[in-house]
Amino acid sequence: MDTIKVRSKYLWRLLQSSCRGNVVRHEDGRFTVEIHKYSYEALEAYGRYLHEDQVMCRPEVAMELLELAEEYVDSTGLAEQCAQLVRRSVCQSSLASCVASCLFLRRAALAVELTKLRLCVDNCCDVLQVLETIDCMDLQAEYIRSIVMNFAAGNATAIVKSERFNCLADALKSRLFIKLATMGLLKT
Repeated sequence: MDTIKVRSKYLWRLLQSSCRGNVVRHEDGRFTVEIHKYSYEALEAYGRYLHEDQVMCRPEVAMELLELAEEYVDSTGLAEQCAQLVRRSVCQSSLASCVASCLFLRRAALAVELTKLRLCVDNCCDVLQVLETIDCMDLQAEYIRSIVMNFAAGNATAIVKSERFNCLADALKSRLFIKLATMGLLKT
């Protein structure tokens, strides 16, 4: 308990409260906490982090831990360790979901960095599709969208021939073609 008290003030307050969350204090002084928002794997990694000061998990779980760190107002460095793990281990196939998570968690700088590191022909359409769901007034998402659109324009032939291109919404395809036309890459 002392480790939790020192490492996560939020979790300590949760454990001290009989009316917050799903906390049960047993007669022997132990606590049971039911947290349904996060996966077992994320909660296990969080417990390990509290005791060992290391984040060791899959990148998808690290994104979940990043959200947990934000929610629990963790100030011990968990968020930065999660971000480092994601930087090292995000792959091309998981880029779109990681970008979405980063933007949801207001970690746009990490989303930009990951996009620049892992954007490729195979995931470009997926990232564009994810960005389509983000509020168009979000300047950070708009910046990432411009990075991805410029990449798509530079690799237009491969992008248009890819299977993922056919899955794009028509409006998104139109914007891409307009971008290509303004760059003088479409022949009439």
